[in-house]
Amino acid sequence: MRIDQVVGQGKPTISFEFFPPKNEAGFAALYKAIDELHPLHPTYVSVTYGAGGSTRQKTVELVAKIQNELKIRAMAHLTCVGHTAEELSGILDDLWRQGIVNVLALRGDPPQGQSTFVKTEGGFANADELVSFARGRHDFCIGVAGIRRATRSALTSRATWNTSSARSTTAGASSLPSSSSTTRTSTASATGPARWASRCRSLPGSCRS
Repeated sequence: MRIDQVVGQGKPTISFEFFPPKNEAGFAALYKAIDELHPLHPTYVSVTYGAGGSTRQKTVELVAKIQNELKIRAMAHLTCVGHTAEELSGILDDLWRQGIVNVLALRGDPPQGQSTFVKTEGGFANADELVSFARGRHDFCIGVAGIRRATRSALTSRATWNTSSARSTTAGASSLPSSSSTTRTSTASATGPARWASRCRSLPGSCRS
């Protein structure tokens, strides 16, 4: 069920992104939407993660249900915001026990009311640290969101894969924009192209940060 085993095969890919609902009525509506999207055979779907881990348990439960019960390949978002390394290890272990092997590792946006990101004591300052930590826990397929800051020679030295947004097309990656009937259109639209950092094939026009 690893995403990096199905992309880059010369076939179109499509994904949908969902927010964990706040109540049972929201979950019922979401499951109905997922059922309606199922015939489109998405390559995968992703589940977002609230600021400061506000939807931690809902994210784990929802992504597990989508993959294990609805039989759609799923990916869980995970951020550094408001978490220590110990807390993050618990989340990663929960995901792994549920059979979730695809994770989008993000630094995360500052909590509401803060203009700059502040590292949590005992936590991580950026996605690179979170990726290294997650790799050390289990054999996850890990995606990240980043902004290109590399020389031209570096652009072909690392395997990457774009998952979302029209902006990603201008960045030179070859994939379809991500979309969702119930949430924002892209997890990477505000931060730059999302890319796979683990066991990916090198794709033409790929980029790294």
